[in-house]
Amino acid sequence: METCDALLLLGGVYPHYNDWISKEIMACKKEGDKPLIVVHKDQTLQISPVVRRYADRFVQWNKDELVAAFRDLLQ
Repeated sequence: METCDALLLLGGVYPHYNDWISKEIMACKKEGDKPLIVVHKDQTLQISPVVRRYADRFVQWNKDELVAAFRDLLQ
């Protein structure tokens, strides 16, 4: 996590890896409070409570929204 600027997570696609994802999120927030951007294809997808709590931005699977999120959060 030291070398990354943000964590990008595909929302709702890894339900079997919830523990691992939670650890990654906690490491991201612990090491410099790096932004968490969650990409979701469909708003009906189930997002874990940990992801909801720590996400800095939710965006659609859309290039413009994703680029805007990175620009806004990494200024």
